[in-house]
Amino acid sequence: MKAILRLYGGVFDYFVPINEFELARKVGKSVDEVIHMLKMMQQYEMGTYLGKTDKPQLQFLQARVDYKNLYIDMQFIAARKAFKQEQVKAIYHYLDTKDCRSIALQQYFGEDTKEPCGVCDLCVTRDFRKNEHKKIVKEIQQVLLSRAMTLHELIDTLTVGKEDRRLEVLRELLDTEQVLLKDNLYSWPVF
Repeated sequence: MKAILRLYGGVFDYFVPINEFELARKVGKSVDEVIHMLKMMQQYEMGTYLGKTDKPQLQFLQARVDYKNLYIDMQFIAARKAFKQEQVKAIYHYLDTKDCRSIALQQYFGEDTKEPCGVCDLCVTRDFRKNEHKKIVKEIQQVLLSRAMTLHELIDTLTVGKEDRRLEVLRELLDTEQVLLKDNLYSWPVF
C-alpha cells in the first residue's frame, strides 16, 4: 500500500495505470505475489484493481448497422457544410477588410455601424499613415521654401518616413500642384 502511494500520485482520485513489474521490484516480491496482493486489496474493498490483459477491452452494445439499412441525412450534412463555408467566408472577409476590424465584426453579428474604432491594427496604421503624410508634407514645404532642390537632394534631405513613402507624397504634391517642377528642380510655390 505504501509503495503504491509513493509511486503513483492521484490513486485516491481516479484510476492510475500501474506497472506490476516495477511495483514487484520496489517491494522485493515476485510479480505473481504483487498481483495476488492487489487482488486481496480489492477483496477487502481497499481499492479497485483491473489487471492487465491481452483480451479485448471494448465491447459494442449494439450490432453494427448494415449499409443497406444505414440512414445518412444528406440535407443535414449539406446544411452543415454550407454553414461552415459561410463561417470561412466571414473569416476571410474579416482578414481582407481594409476599413476597420471592429466594423467587420459588427457586420458579421448583424449590427450596423460606420464609425471606425480607432484601436484595431487597420485604424492605427491608417492614423499613422495620415500623420506621417502630414509630417512629410510639412517637411517638404520647409525644405523647399529654403531653396529649390533636385529629386535626390530632396529625398535624401527628408527625415520622416521611408524613401518610397516620401516619393509617394511628393508625387501627390506634384499632382495637386503644391510642388512645382522646373528644370529638374523642385520648389514650393510662394503666393
